Amino acid sequence: MKNEATAIDEVTMTDMLKNIFEHEEKMQKYMETRAVEIKEKDTMIERLFTESKKQKEEFATKLANMKVTAPAPDLSVVKEAITAGLAGITKSMSTDFVAIRETINRGPAPITRKLQLFSDAKTPEQYKAVLSWIVFGLIGLVTSVGTIMLIWHYMNLTHVR
Repeated sequence: MKNEATAIDEVTMTDMLKNIFEHEEKMQKYMETRAVEIKEKDTMIERLFTESKKQKEEFATKLANMKVTAPAPDLSVVKEAITAGLAGITKSMSTDFVAIRETINRGPAPITRKLQLFSDAKTPEQYKAVLSWIVFGLIGLVTSVGTIMLIWHYMNLTHVR
């Protein structure tokens, strides 16, 4: 098969070219308006950037020149509380020192050692715990002795025969 060229008449060709040129002109106008808008936005951004830079510098100079003065604090209440506390501590320490001095002058107390089943507190729980161990221990001892006697008796019976 041969490639056949399609014949386009002159009117169709001129209409197509006319449409293409019109479209090209519209695109060119649109691109020009967009370029102008972009340029305007760029100048606005540049202007805002320079203004913000200027405001930043002004703020930095104001901050550098700013001085804050505060009145001297009134520490009389704190001083009174400290002196009252120190007086109380000194007073209690002097009585403590007297008690310590008296204890030292009395000499060392003799050490008495004794075996106690219970502590000085003697709570019912302690009684219960110790007595239950004693009872269980006695039951275990009686059971063990009885078992040993039965085994010994059985061995004597089997040995005699």
